Amino acid sequence: QGLQKEYIGETRRDLNARTYEHRKALKQDDPLNAVAQHRTLHNHRIDIDKTSFIHKEDDTRRRKLIEAAVINQRNTFKQRPGFIQISPHLAKRLLKTHRIPTN
Repeated sequence: QGLQKEYIGETRRDLNARTYEHRKALKQDDPLNAVAQHRTLHNHRIDIDKTSFIHKEDDTRRRKLIEAAVINQRNTFKQRPGFIQISPHLAKRLLKTHRIPTN
């Protein structure tokens, strides 16, 4: 029931470590964490147990572009300043090239 959105975030670090940081931020209502901030601002329930890995990319620029493409093509929330905005056409091409599903 209600709004079903995903949080998409890129990291070069271990997924378990990053998930742990989000859990801790949610517990502490950390205003600097995008997930905790979204929950606080919108009173949404965050299901951190559904965290999953989408794509591995070592190149930082490419990783950030792929993150932007996934955000562009999915029902997501994103609050980080400096987020890269790309066209839907480029987003589709990037996801197809890297074989990343759009849903």
